[in-house]
Amino acid sequence: LSDEKREQLKGVYDNLVPHSADITKILKLLKTNWVGKAKSKIAIVGPANVGKSTIYNLFLIDKEEEAVVSPVPGATRENQESNNLIFNLIDTPGADAVGAVGEVERKKAFEALELADFVIIVFEATRGVKQTEQDLFQEIKTAMKNKPYLIVCNKIDLHPKKEDQTKIIQSMAENLSIKESQIIPISAIKGQNFDKLVLGITKLSPEFIEAISQALPQYQNKLCWQRISVAAVSCGVIALTPIPLSDILPILAIQTGMTASIARIYGVDFNLKLAGEAAALFGSGFLARALYQTLSKAGGVPGWILSASIAVAATAAIGKAAQQWFEYGEAPTKEWIENQSKTFFKEVYRFLLDTWKKKPRIKEFREILSNNLERLMRNRDNEKTTDI
Repeated sequence: LSDEKREQLKGVYDNLVPHSADITKILKLLKTNWVGKAKSKIAIVGPANVGKSTIYNLFLIDKEEEAVVSPVPGATRENQESNNLIFNLIDTPGADAVGAVGEVERKKAFEALELADFVIIVFEATRGVKQTEQDLFQEIKTAMKNKPYLIVCNKIDLHPKKEDQTKIIQSMAENLSIKESQIIPISAIKGQNFDKLVLGITKLSPEFIEAISQALPQYQNKLCWQRISVAAVSCGVIALTPIPLSDILPILAIQTGMTASIARIYGVDFNLKLAGEAAALFGSGFLARALYQTLSKAGGVPGWILSASIAVAATAAIGKAAQQWFEYGEAPTKEWIENQSKTFFKEVYRFLLDTWKKKPRIKEFREILSNNLERLMRNRDNEKTTDI
């Protein structure tokens, strides 16, 4: 870098050092959205006959590689690994097998855990989680060594009543000592809630986004919305409790990471040239000015509501614009982005104003906004922007 650039960078660094914990979180989020993994492995493990092979087959592009599925326990005797995906997927025998043959199968399942970057642990709705499954879960957790994982409750369709499904998930969560939200109920044979499984993987490990979006392009739109939602809520949290440095740098970092992530979803190389074009088009400055002009009519509103609404709305508008650009190959106009941001702002602003009478705790703010953001943004793309 030139001497002038070095001085500018040093000035930024000096400001960052006292608040390294906050900046580390932001940089981690930026990195996971920007950088993918080459040929990562996902292992599917669990007791015998819970539907692991059926889940494995849902991911496959080449149906000739499908695993054998049978109602008879023990149909899977060996680890089966698919190489026709951007990531490798490993189907495993029952990890609860007993006896001489069973011990060999169990060993193979745990070998897959060693190789995997991500683990899907499968239990069954009709069997529930008893002491044997609890013990197996603890063994799997120990063998995974803190790797990210999801728990799937398969065959939930065999309990059609909603109240029965709720009780099953509650019981499973209690027996495994985890939160209910950590369990994804699915019907692998019907493909029910498979999208939630896909999104669950990328939520916990964003580095899988590019691989999964290429292997399963039908989920690109949902993957894109997930990245927008995570980024928008994170920017809202920063605006709610600004770090001492200022809001601009961390929010720009998150918005840049989100844009790069959306580019990866649609197979676009987010190089420096494209990043420059995106910065010129999505510059937060003009969005902030447009929103400030809109909110200036809302006198007496708490500052945290205004700043959080701006951060969330601007980020969501940038995300939707990036999605349109990378999906269709045509960059939207600044006017289109500005209208999106104003429309999004109106929805978020009213929601925050109606939901909280005083400034909320960060955890509460993040959880409630995350649960409602898609509803607030849904079907707003083509609506005419109106003043508050």
